[in-house]
Amino acid sequence: MSVPLETEINHIKSYLEIEHARFGDRLEIRYDIAEDLNLSIPPLLLQPLVENAVIHGIQPRPEGGRITISASTTEEGFILTVNDNGLGLGEYQPAFCEDSDVGPSDSIGLKNIRRRLLNTYGPSADLQLECADGNGTTARIFIPQGEVQ
Repeated sequence: MSVPLETEINHIKSYLEIEHARFGDRLEIRYDIAEDLNLSIPPLLLQPLVENAVIHGIQPRPEGGRITISASTTEEGFILTVNDNGLGLGEYQPAFCEDSDVGPSDSIGLKNIRRRLLNTYGPSADLQLECADGNGTTARIFIPQGEVQ
């Protein structure tokens, strides 16, 4: 089962409206979604990444922060990105950013995303995390062009 990317983004916007009501001006949201992007993805593929950005990146910062959600296409495939300028992954950074197959036992969301990408799009699909301790986290999903359903 898959949903149009637009549907997934609309669900994320609804979630972030609730979070924005809670955080007020401490939470800034940006969207950079290519207009001509015609992509269907498994439902709730991006939302756990957005939730992680809010809960682990932005919430602990007294001054709040920014989350940017982007989607673009390349010759090789599609790139979906959730970036925050929050605290980063702290003590978990090495486990998540050096080896994509490991992480704390409570990292079920990231492990599920990786598993769903592999099952849906094959071994060329990927979830990568780029971490800058104290300067945010970028979660990037790659979906190969030929594998899109």
